[in-house]
Amino acid sequence: MKLAVAYKEGEIFRHFEHSKWFKVCEIDNGEIVGLDTIDMEEAGYPNPLRLLVEYEIDAVICERIEDSALNMLAEEGILVYSGISGEANRAIRNFIDGNM
Repeated sequence: MKLAVAYKEGEIFRHFEHSKWFKVCEIDNGEIVGLDTIDMEEAGYPNPLRLLVEYEIDAVICERIEDSALNMLAEEGILVYSGISGEANRAIRNFIDGNM
């Protein structure tokens, strides 16, 4: 399972489409087995959807997301947990613990 969090300075970024960073973690048996922070511009991604598809992301955590982006993610089979704010690491732990 791969999870991506719209991210900035330790917090969940306010808006999915405008996020410049994503924290990506690979989860296996309730443990984080891989973790990376991706700078969208540095990595050469023009939009978050392309990043998520290329990294084979299964789920996304963000605070807000436009309906059009939500629909595109749904078409790719990517689950979206929106309306989440606060510390990114806490949200990841909540996701792993099944508290979303």
